[in-house]
Amino acid sequence: MGLCNNAGVGSFGRFQELPFEGEARQVQLNVARGRGAILNVGSTAGFQPQPIQSTYSATKAFVNAFSEALHEDLRGTGVSCTIIAPGPIDTEFGVRAGVPGLWGGGPDALWGRPSSRPELP
Repeated sequence: MGLCNNAGVGSFGRFQELPFEGEARQVQLNVARGRGAILNVGSTAGFQPQPIQSTYSATKAFVNAFSEALHEDLRGTGVSCTIIAPGPIDTEFGVRAGVPGLWGGGPDALWGRPSSRPELP
């Protein structure tokens, strides 16, 4: 069993007032069961401070460090934790962050390109 921790589900409200079934499904999705693998999506931005992206790089530093520590904490449990830390990828990130002119600058070789999966016949 594997978990790619790029997104998750959550609920809002006082725990005792939330439907039990929904909370149980959330636990089943978000918690490993004694074997398997966790893949957390960090970033190379988390390995160095980034002016004008201080919050982003700090949060990714947390994901990176937490994942490395969790990997060690899980040693011998049958569950592993791995981090993937991609560099700059040519996506809508800059537009969503409100800095389209800053995103995508520099040499093309710096930027990864998302690949699209070909449709199967």
